[in-house]
Amino acid sequence: MPLRTMSTRKKRSASALHAPAKEKPYRDLAAAQVLAAEFAQGYQAIGRFLSEFSQLDFTIRVVLARRLGIADEYFDIVTAPYDFAMLCNVTRELVCKQLPHRKVNIEKLFDECLKLNDARVKVAHGMWTLGREGLVARHVQRRSLQPQYFFEKKDELSQLALNAQRLMQAVLTIGN
Repeated sequence: MPLRTMSTRKKRSASALHAPAKEKPYRDLAAAQVLAAEFAQGYQAIGRFLSEFSQLDFTIRVVLARRLGIADEYFDIVTAPYDFAMLCNVTRELVCKQLPHRKVNIEKLFDECLKLNDARVKVAHGMWTLGREGLVARHVQRRSLQPQYFFEKKDELSQLALNAQRLMQAVLTIGN
């Protein structure tokens, strides 16, 4: 590139920096506040669900440790290596062996826990964006490699949080 062209480009760039400021575009502050509130509600619902789910996870670990008679000092060493799905499977098998007369209910309970974990994966690994009723998660499942959208209804995450609480209470009943 000739030297003359480079210096001309530099001059244009420098003059563009000192050009008079253009009028700022119109911004609808009320609409921006509504949008910010929708995002805040969505983020709060995500956090609430993940918090409730973590309580369910911990409760299952406690039940497993109690049923195995593990001392508190060994709790984390024994229970921490399990991901949620394996934790559910191990706890289900143990409790079903210990309480065979409740096997059907125990299997149903842990199937529900695993189903809730599928939702947690979408919450935790989804890409969140604004949908018609609030935040929605775009998630690509490994099996299909096709994107799907989840939690498009406004109260879905709140219902999941309530479900996590309900399941935690049910898990506590088998811990005694």
